[in-house]
Amino acid sequence: NNLDRIRDQRLKDRVVTPEEAASWIQSGMTLGLSGFTRAGDVKAVPFALVNRVKNDESFKVNVYTGASLGSDVDKLFAEAGILGKRLPFQADATMRKGINNG
Repeated sequence: NNLDRIRDQRLKDRVVTPEEAASWIQSGMTLGLSGFTRAGDVKAVPFALVNRVKNDESFKVNVYTGASLGSDVDKLFAEAGILGKRLPFQADATMRKGINNG
């Protein structure tokens, strides 16, 4: 159980599901995500976010990262069409194609 890793018991009630965390994200927000390829890549919330907004073409977020993300997340966001802005850079072919196509 991942909650067993939390030593300070007062913090356990702050842990939420990816779906709940994704529900707090509104269109137009800027998300700061970890990076450095798969090792530091975000794991769950982006997938829950895309599942939540997959039929809402007007939903857009800006994504800023400290390093490159693994291609799974950039590809996921690009295919879902939910990015307004992506900084500082990306390395995914699907996203690159979308950027180059405008």
